[in-house]
Amino acid sequence: ASEEDVIPLSQPVRTRSGEVVDSTAIKCGTEVGISVPGMNRSEAIWGPDAKISRPERWLEPDGVTRKAQEVKGYRHLPTFGDGPRACIGKLFAIAEIKVCVYPARCGAHRGIFDFCRRYFQQ
Repeated sequence: ASEEDVIPLSQPVRTRSGEVVDSTAIKCGTEVGISVPGMNRSEAIWGPDAKISRPERWLEPDGVTRKAQEVKGYRHLPTFGDGPRACIGKLFAIAEIKVCVYPARCGAHRGIFDFCRRYFQQ
């Protein structure tokens, strides 16, 4: 952290001492990290099947939780990072997702998810 700050938590947590807190104080110079795999598989955000690769969830009316729907665009998802240190494969991966999801949403290719599963399992 470049300055002292108090970071709010998305939900209260109980500390080892038993105290329930909803924020944490960060001192200047403290290195702060996040668990990207943890966020991408969070059942609190994505629902009970968060750890399952099920791309058709994006096509189902109730396939994506309300909390996940609040996340808009790509910049808010830390999967690829952002700025000068962003993953060099970010745009390619987003293009791959669009190749699979867009045709399926439009009904252009009925077996697109089967194709994508076979392709990505190689």
